Amino acid sequence: MQVSVRLHNVQELLLLHNLVNTVRSPTRVTKDTVSIIDVIITNKDSIGELATVMDLGYPGHQAPILQLNVKTIVRKCKKIKSWQYSEKSIEEFKCLLNK
Repeated sequence: MQVSVRLHNVQELLLLHNLVNTVRSPTRVTKDTVSIIDVIITNKDSIGELATVMDLGYPGHQAPILQLNVKTIVRKCKKIKSWQYSEKSIEEFKCLLNK
């Protein structure tokens, strides 16, 4: 799989903030392309396992699953944000990391 300059830049940005994408296997497979389109980002120090990619029967798309072992139970809701990758969203991501 070819690593793009943009992907390398995002990986470097994550490492600067001690974060890592745990998905390392392709999650989108077609007859012409293979790519990682899903991410699960977590603190680099807390990662024990990489995400497992499973085929759930949807054509061309596998699901990443990550098991986390936590010391305490979190009893509050967590906000999850998702977006499409673009130059604007990468800049927004950088701003969120700085917060």
